[in-house]
Amino acid sequence: LCDFTYDAPDLDNIPPTGIVQVPLDQIENFFQRIEGNGHRYIVVSSCSDYGLAYQKEHPVWKDLPKWIQMQVGPNLGYHNLGIQPARCNTELCNLNDAYSVKCHAFTRATFHHIPENVHHWFVVNLMINDDSRMTAIPFGIAEGKAELLHGVLKTNDESERSRDSYLSWQDYTLERYQLRESLKEHGGFTVREPAKADSYFGYLQYLGKHAYVVSPPGNGC
Repeated sequence: LCDFTYDAPDLDNIPPTGIVQVPLDQIENFFQRIEGNGHRYIVVSSCSDYGLAYQKEHPVWKDLPKWIQMQVGPNLGYHNLGIQPARCNTELCNLNDAYSVKCHAFTRATFHHIPENVHHWFVVNLMINDDSRMTAIPFGIAEGKAELLHGVLKTNDESERSRDSYLSWQDYTLERYQLRESLKEHGGFTVREPAKADSYFGYLQYLGKHAYVVSPPGNGC
C-alpha cells in the first residue's frame, strides 16, 4: 500500500515525496538522510516487536529489572545470575535523545527528533499519545500471509466454534508466563505451551475454531 520501501541493504536509495514503508530497525537512518531534503513523507512502520517511546518515560535502566524478572525462576536453581550489561545497543543509543525505539526489555536505538518533513507517521507499538503527527497501527497476525489467512477464513465454519478461549504465545514477559500458568489450571481454555506451539497454519485454524482468544501485552510494549 506504500509508494516506496526504505530498508537495508539499500540504505542510500532515498525515496522522493510519498508514502514510505520504513521498518523500525532503520528509522533513525531514514530520518537522518531525509531531513531538509525538500521532500515530504508519510511514514509507515509496521510488523515489528519494536515500538516508539519517549526515552524519559521508558529509560534503559528500567529495561534491566524486566529482563531480570524473566531470568529468575525455577530453572535458575543454584546458578549465579551474573552481571548483565545495559539492555540497549550502546552504539545506537544516546541518553540525551528524546525518542527510543524499543521492545519490552531492550532499547535498540534512540534519536533526537522527528524531521519536519515527516507529515505523518503510522507506527506499531506506539507508546506516545500526545503527538498529532503519530497514529498507532495494529501489529496484525502475520506479514505476507494474506492468501493463507483468506483460505483459512473461507473454510472456517463459525457454527462449530468452541466456547473455549485459545491461549498461544511466547513468554517474552513475566506477566505472560504467570497468566498462562494461572489459566491453564481452569477449564474453558485451550492452552499451548511455548515448546509445543501449533504451526502457523494450525494457529490460524485454532483462532477460527474458538470464540475467544486471550492476547496479553507482549514483547512490543
